[in-house]
Amino acid sequence: MTQLEQRYALLPFLTLNTGRATNASEAPNLGARLLGAAFPGAGDTRWIVGPQDPARPVGWQTDPAAPTDPQDFARRFVTPLSDYSEWYFPNRLTLDLAAARTDTRGTPFEKILPVWHGAQLALPVLGIAAARGVTTEAQYRQYAATTRAGLTTRTLPDAAHLDITVTRGDQVARWISDWMQPLTR
Repeated sequence: MTQLEQRYALLPFLTLNTGRATNASEAPNLGARLLGAAFPGAGDTRWIVGPQDPARPVGWQTDPAAPTDPQDFARRFVTPLSDYSEWYFPNRLTLDLAAARTDTRGTPFEKILPVWHGAQLALPVLGIAAARGVTTEAQYRQYAATTRAGLTTRTLPDAAHLDITVTRGDQVARWISDWMQPLTR
């Protein structure tokens, strides 16, 4: 968790909020601050320089109020039957996002992803942001302004970027379900 917890991660915007290290000597993480200075929580990033008591290992204290349970996340991420990172952000998604916003005619993507009439479509978009994450509701509104998309936005409080997919509660699932209700009629 010392690599993914927002307080300790090198990239503080691609993280979770689960708890904190115990028996750890900490110092400011200047590299993470430089890489994520524009993101909430970046000013609090720390580096674990070793154990406070060398006779004991660095441990972990789960915060029951944090959005994500670290053991649940570890079970989901480290499994021989799945690839969490591919599920979370498939390789093709980058290409799809870039092309869906524009017209692919005359580009190298025209044959594999023929997007020609995207600007004329008015598809609904649900944007879910983490309060301490990468994307904000304002950025979703900025994106939607370049399309004809009907936009609904939500922000998960006290959450870092990855918390949205593994949060303890069902708030994100309820937002998705509520948003989809009119679409299924």
